[in-house]
Amino acid sequence: FARGGVEDPRLMELMAAAKAELGHVSEAVEIYDSLASKQLLSPWGCYNLGRLHQLQGRTEAAEEAYQQALRLDGTLAPAWNNLGLLHLERGDLQGAVAVFRRALQLSPGFVEGWNNLGVALDEAGDIEGAEAAYKKALQLEPDHISALFNLAHLYQRSSRYEEAQGLLVKLLQIQPSHQEARFLLAALKGEMVARPPSSFVRRLFDGVAGRFDEILQDQLEYRTPEQLHRLLREVGAVKGRGLDLGCGTGLGSLLYRPSLGLLIGGDISPKMLKKAREKGAYDHLLAFDLFAPWPVSLKLDLVYAADVMVYCGEMAAACARVRENLVRGGVFGFSVELLKEGEGVRLLPSGRYAHSRRAVEAALAATGFEVIKQVETVLRKEGGAPVEGLLVAARAG
Repeated sequence: FARGGVEDPRLMELMAAAKAELGHVSEAVEIYDSLASKQLLSPWGCYNLGRLHQLQGRTEAAEEAYQQALRLDGTLAPAWNNLGLLHLERGDLQGAVAVFRRALQLSPGFVEGWNNLGVALDEAGDIEGAEAAYKKALQLEPDHISALFNLAHLYQRSSRYEEAQGLLVKLLQIQPSHQEARFLLAALKGEMVARPPSSFVRRLFDGVAGRFDEILQDQLEYRTPEQLHRLLREVGAVKGRGLDLGCGTGLGSLLYRPSLGLLIGGDISPKMLKKAREKGAYDHLLAFDLFAPWPVSLKLDLVYAADVMVYCGEMAAACARVRENLVRGGVFGFSVELLKEGEGVRLLPSGRYAHSRRAVEAALAATGFEVIKQVETVLRKEGGAPVEGLLVAARAG
């Protein structure tokens, strides 16, 4: 790798790329860093170094590497694209959109760039722009899995169910193992699935984290946190050590904070937890899946979950996990969408579940809970129509 005693940077970059391909990431980074320190790293070398940093979660180092690549060659579309992904990851949607558009100006046939632009516009609430970007990606590559799913999910959220189904059927023909697409198609067809894939829930809430409070409070007139807090206060449950299960951005956390000695927030969505941290109401924040083993064993006096059980077809499994972390006599408060016609549980086209009173009571009884109080209410609006729900407070036996 030296010529006449002098390093050949091209060969060194090839060596680093080969090591990265074999999984020796640290060694590859060391070679790239050595070349960079001597200003011998090419634009593509800087780009590859940025990718490795990004894969390792070193976002600041990744951004610096991409910026250096673009200082050397401002036409490097993949570097602009990955820089856009960093903007997207930290919630800078306007910055992400601008950077993705720059990548696409340089490379109009860049399929991944169009899909990523669609994601950024989607998260920013520009549904028409997102749809156009996803369609452009699919025009260039009709079997692009991510763009197919993203457009289908956009149509599903926009109540364009027939169009969503068509895309999901096509996607599953290409990739039958795609669990998120299989779940969403089942919801649209009215078929029952016990629970959504964790990746579906994480993707859903990561995608709306930046606008979550605005969407719920201003557009959907969401008042469930306040209503649930009122119910739990009425039964004397807001005291001691509490967990806000599925805390999201922390809506309602300030209601509980004055009365609880310890307040923990838990959520499956990293972007939601980042927003919740900004509110400053929680003593601790934990990232975990309700159905997976919890990261720590908690002995709590209160667990409350607003708009969480609507993503649990298997309510008994969720209640059992909560019961494991409550002290005897502790209280579990939660909301469900109410199934008034028929019994049991139904998976709705929205991807949420509706539960009958009897199904809720049976799940609680099976897991050692006694119902203290139930209240029927309107949880929010959807398409301008009220969504009827049930607020429940139950005591652990």
